[in-house]
Amino acid sequence: MSPERIQVPGVVEGEHVVISNGIGYGVNELISLAENLEIKLLPASELDDAINHECWNDVAGNKLKPIDVLSFMRDGLAAGVDAVSLSGSRPELKNHIERIFGADTKHPIIITLIEGENVVLDGMHRLVKMLLDGQGSIPVKTFKKLPEEAILTKKPDQAS
Repeated sequence: MSPERIQVPGVVEGEHVVISNGIGYGVNELISLAENLEIKLLPASELDDAINHECWNDVAGNKLKPIDVLSFMRDGLAAGVDAVSLSGSRPELKNHIERIFGADTKHPIIITLIEGENVVLDGMHRLVKMLLDGQGSIPVKTFKKLPEEAILTKKPDQAS
């Protein structure tokens, strides 16, 4: 289960929104609400499901799995390709490659558990960078449930 990130009508252009069960949660709100959550180290393997979902788009709008971008980057770097050449060799992935290389891994990723699976709410590019760097443990802040305070939109049948 992977929440989508999409533009939602009625939400400020550029606002990142995570959709889960038809409810839109603001990523900026989730980041603020996570401020007081404890940072824990999670084995990287416990986030395998998260990177195997089509949660990204390329420049043409085609769905991408972070694991595919990670594999491409690992292969290129192992072959001695530099970062600039790597992002230029796959223009459709350039945005994600540049965001991964530029990700600030000092900040933990924010996750929640949905249907028994760890789901990344914020920080997928940071996660991929940490995995690319070979980190075995990932700093995370975990919501036990998605906070109502972060809701931006609901399906019409869920509106109160």
